[in-house]
Amino acid sequence: MPERSVLQPQLLQLIFSPNSRHRRDNDGAMEEVRGLVKALTKADQPEAIADVLRALAKAPVTVPILHELKCGAVVSKLRKHENESVSTEAKLLIKQWKGLAAAAGVPQTKAPAPPPQKTHSFAVDDLGDPTRQAARKKLQATLGEDASDADSYPAAEAVELALHRKWPNLQQPDQKRDYVAKLRQLSFNLKKNSELRSDVNSCAEIKILRRIRVDLHAIDATPAR
Repeated sequence: MPERSVLQPQLLQLIFSPNSRHRRDNDGAMEEVRGLVKALTKADQPEAIADVLRALAKAPVTVPILHELKCGAVVSKLRKHENESVSTEAKLLIKQWKGLAAAAGVPQTKAPAPPPQKTHSFAVDDLGDPTRQAARKKLQATLGEDASDADSYPAAEAVELALHRKWPNLQQPDQKRDYVAKLRQLSFNLKKNSELRSDVNSCAEIKILRRIRVDLHAIDATPAR
């Protein structure tokens, strides 16, 4: 039967000592918390980890101790532990320490907000063909990585029209297969090559949309950067 804990006896005594929470001497408190943090990093059984977390919740922790020992970094890693008891105790402890820091006037740091997702003001025309529809959306998303919708939408349409001119009957399996394969190649090169995206977007911007001639061979042959 596996041992319940891998902690040393003196550390177990430290954890469960009824007087441990009343030690207010700064040096003693620092050493107590240091021992618990060390025990936490060595514990490998969920029950033992949860025991140490509960002991830390009762320990005489101060904001300077948290900063000195980097307690938050150690405990935060356990918030996603596969054991529910461990993850719950870790979340509760982090919440407790955040409250302690807030009460001491420590400014709370917030995670940076994710960048807003780019939305397209140009709608992809309904072509009545799901394959072509998906191709234009894919091309527009790729060309629009570093260009405005006003540039990327006409460019995506122009590239798709050139593809469709070469393989006009997508009802035929062979043509559809070649159309999709070429689309993937183009999308890959465009995604990896910012200069190529810029060239295609600029080309679409200065020419009448339905008279653009896209050199598929040149796009396909341009090495990704």
